Order: sequence, then C-alpha cells, then structure tokens
Amino acid sequence: MISLPALLPLTYRNPNSKSQPFPSEAISVFLRRVVTDLRHWLDSRWTVGLIPSRQGVNPELKLVCASGEGAGSEGPELVCPIQRKAQRDVAAVVAIGPKNDGSRYSASDRELAENLCQHMGTLLSDERIARNLIDEFETVERIREESEVARGIYDRLDHLGLPRIPGLEFCGHCHRGGAFGGDFFELLPRGGHELFCAIGNVAARGTPGSLMLGSAVASIRALAGRHSPLDEMTAELNWLLWELSPESFYTSSFCAAIDPSKRQMTYVNAGHEPALLLHGKSGRIERLESTGAVLGLARRSAYRQRTAAFDPGDLLLALSDGVGGRMTEDELVRLLHDAEDLTVHDLTAQAVSGPDGDGIPDRTAVAVRSMEDIEDHLPLPACECAVAAA
Repeated sequence: MISLPALLPLTYRNPNSKSQPFPSEAISVFLRRVVTDLRHWLDSRWTVGLIPSRQGVNPELKLVCASGEGAGSEGPELVCPIQRKAQRDVAAVVAIGPKNDGSRYSASDRELAENLCQHMGTLLSDERIARNLIDEFETVERIREESEVARGIYDRLDHLGLPRIPGLEFCGHCHRGGAFGGDFFELLPRGGHELFCAIGNVAARGTPGSLMLGSAVASIRALAGRHSPLDEMTAELNWLLWELSPESFYTSSFCAAIDPSKRQMTYVNAGHEPALLLHGKSGRIERLESTGAVLGLARRSAYRQRTAAFDPGDLLLALSDGVGGRMTEDELVRLLHDAEDLTVHDLTAQAVSGPDGDGIPDRTAVAVRSMEDIEDHLPLPACECAVAAA
C-alpha cells in the first residue's frame, strides 16, 4: 500500500456526503485505458494506476494496473489525480515514470497528462455517462483480448512444420496486415513423393473473415488428403465454401501438385493472382493464369486442371494480391531472375517485406524450386522451409 499524501496533496470526499462511492472495479476500467494511452503518448518507461482503498484523512492507495516496467525501482516523474469534482473525492491516481529516452517531460507533456486525468474525473462525476463508457471500454478490451488469441492462432497456422519431399525446396511466408481474415497458404505432402501447395485470399475481414479463412484452410487440408484430381478437389471446395459463405463473400485460390520424379506440375487457379513459373534452363517465365471462377459465389463452377513441366532448376512463385499491389510485374520478374542466389526462404521473405500497420493488406508468397544437386544448397531455417535430398 502507498500513502496517498506522500504522493501529492488532494481534496477528499466529504465524509458526510450522501453520494455513493463509484465501485473500484468500474473505475479500474477507466484507469487501465488512461494508463495505457499515457504511456504510449508520452513514451514513458512505465505508467501505473492506483485507487484509494479507503477515503478519509489518511487514505491509502492500491496498485490496480500498470504498463511497462520499472515502477518498483524508481520514483514517478509525474503524478496526476483523477478527481470527481461533483463528489469532491479522488477516484484514482496515475503515476508516470521517466521517459524512455531519458529526457525531461515538457510543459505540453504535463498538460496532456493533467487534462486527460481531469477529463476522466469529469466523466466519472456523471454516473450514467461513466457506466456507458465502462460498457464501451469493456467491449473494446474484450475484442483486444480475443484479437491477441486470434493472432496467436494465425501465427501457429503460418509457421507449422513442413514436410520433406525429395528433390524439392519450398517455403511459404505470410505477412499479416491489421485486420483478421485475408490470406492463407498450405504446403502438404501427397503420397510421400508429391507436394501439394495452395495459396488464397478470403475477401472478407474481421470476424467474418476469420471464420471463412478457418473454413477454407480446414476444407483444403481435408480435400488434399484424398489425392483427388485438382479440378475435382477445387469444385468440391467451391461447393463447401458456397454452403458456408454469406452472399457476396468469396475466396480466391491457386493450388498445385508437384511431382519431382515426373518433372511435372498440375495446377488450378480459381480467380487468384497469376502464379509465375521460371524455367531455369531457358530463363522463360510462364504466367499461370486463372482456370476458373473464384470460390463460393456459385454452387456449381467448372475448373480446368492444367499441366506444366517442372524440371530441375525451375522455380514456382505464387503470390497474393497484397504483393502484386506493392510490386510491379517487372519488379517481380527481376526478383525471379535474381533468385538463383537466394534460398526460397529468402525469396519469399523479400517478396512479402514492406510496411506494417492498419489498412495494410496481407502479403503472402509461396515458392517451390526443383533441385538438381540439393547437397550444394544453403541450409534453411527450421519450421519455415523444407529441403530434402534427391
């Protein structure tokens, strides 16, 4: 417990006042928001929120929330009360530690902290407004917590251990934007000697996009395990997504099955960005254009399966539209031609590199290379790429 007068002089609620104290659980909802925002805006090492455990002549404070580290080892630089003027009491106290860069807080920094705490005190003076805001804050906090869980699931989804297919080197990278939903990719074995790869995009974001993405990935994994021809598999996937998708929701997909022993690749492109196939010996780049409609818009759609040679030295690069929107086709062609000295891990990482932030689309890349002499190739990071000796 911390003695409140030891931090700063304050005016406390009149013991004879008939107003009811606001519940500390409710005040802590406000306090968490203020503490988090002030630490971010002021770039402080730590910020803590405290609530009086009792009112009166010598009240005490208890710590209810903190952001950052170091509050127990150094004193605060700024201390601001959140004071309910109508009830003439102190609802909470915010203590702010030193700046991260070691500089002093400016007069505008102090004014910002004091004004925010005064504003919170004014809001807490009106119980109806305060309770409405608490409901809103709790909703935002719940969404934030759920978002963190979802990001953890997405991270595991994007970094699953990959199989080993003799004669092939392959990797996938997904750089996710601000909202949920969006891109996905899969790299799965088929029959022990064949690689199945898929990349796609769900044209919905937020909670609907998350649900549709999970449905698409689960369906692809289940269908890929049957070893059906890709055109039949894509038609069934379309029907499944049509059953699940709300009206106007759709998913694009490019999937391929690569057999290095036959030096052959079959593929179906369901309304996705054209994949690029570099033929190593000739240097020619083949665009693998759409062979059918996007998934989920119509109950029945026809898909054509096509075949392409996949000789040693050939390289497949499949991308999402987030990469295509950032790089021109000429830049992608140069990237492919320069890829001879890159691992597929470095190639996909370079393709998806770029800025972060809300409003930035997902960027996903999948690369598969047929190897002539795998022993001479550079090692790849575990759990991100798979390289198998021929």
